[in-house]
Amino acid sequence: MSVIADVAIVPIMSDRYPEDQSPIRGQLPESDSVFAALREDFLVGFRLNTARAYWADLEHLADWQAERGSTVLALTNDGLFRYLRSLAVAGYSESTIRRRVTCIRAFARHASTVGSSLAIDVDQVASRIRSLNRLGLEVDTTSLLLVSNDTLFRRGMFDCMQSAGIVDIHERAEKDLESHAQDQPHADYAVIQLLAGRDLDRLAGVRLIPPILQQGLASTVIVVASSPASRVLQLRLAELGCNFVYPYAALAVSPPRFARALRSGALDEDRRLPTQWALRESLGLRWDGTLEPFLDAARAAPGELWTSTKALSTLAVDRAVSRQLQVLARDVAGLPPPDFRRYASSVRRPPDLPLWPTVRNFVRRLWGIEGF
Repeated sequence: MSVIADVAIVPIMSDRYPEDQSPIRGQLPESDSVFAALREDFLVGFRLNTARAYWADLEHLADWQAERGSTVLALTNDGLFRYLRSLAVAGYSESTIRRRVTCIRAFARHASTVGSSLAIDVDQVASRIRSLNRLGLEVDTTSLLLVSNDTLFRRGMFDCMQSAGIVDIHERAEKDLESHAQDQPHADYAVIQLLAGRDLDRLAGVRLIPPILQQGLASTVIVVASSPASRVLQLRLAELGCNFVYPYAALAVSPPRFARALRSGALDEDRRLPTQWALRESLGLRWDGTLEPFLDAARAAPGELWTSTKALSTLAVDRAVSRQLQVLARDVAGLPPPDFRRYASSVRRPPDLPLWPTVRNFVRRLWGIEGF
């Protein structure tokens, strides 16, 4: 690489990586070489000392991105904020951080002039950093993913957490999380507000929990429910991988206390979900059952089976459909048939399937149709 300093052409190759190949980035795709070419073109015209400093700044950012399996050209606002926050946590001076912001802003502008725009707003991210500095906050290393379709909830939680020193916060509506999951960095906690939707399964938002965990978007999942969760809903959440459930009213009493609990890692143990096996035992369900495959079948059935309060015999639904759901409730969800001892002195044959009203009410509670 070479840059123009005054009139001379001065080599400023890094001593650490003499061929512009860090140990981390040596295996990345061609986008890395595009970045290297952009950087060389960008540095042309700077004086020697400035060029050396900017080269090192961009190299540090490239290595930081590479450690996360990404490149500078794929940098997002969230990624840039996390990077600048990591500099503050690592003890870099304010002057060094300001210089890196200036360098990245200038590099982004240069990239846009040659058709390689970065999807970042450096001024917006820098303003966020400055606001934290003005507040004199002790920047905490805790990271948080807020998922809710309620903008006011997300904004209120964001402000509360930031005022407590948690600055690595990412807000997402449910649909945005689903469509941009691969761009979402890892967080220590995912806080999901569980709102009743318009679908038959009014609590369908709980199905975001497995993708969050499977894609490594968060280590601990906390659900905020509109009211205390029933044991049945607790079972559904526990099976999906949720760790804690907070009623909204309990959280709203003292949001700063909740923020402090997140920072310290000392969440209220009374809000921790029991294991799914403990919940199954308390509900009298078979231990090896599982809910979501059964609920998928329930969702495919005619909706009036779950929404109507009429007797099953009065509904225009094939009896075979409801019977198959009873079979799945027993064999998949683990819902037991009635206690045969009730029929011990009767000539009737004990039922071998859960009764339909039991199945219907079970599904309604899991979907939040009857409230939770």
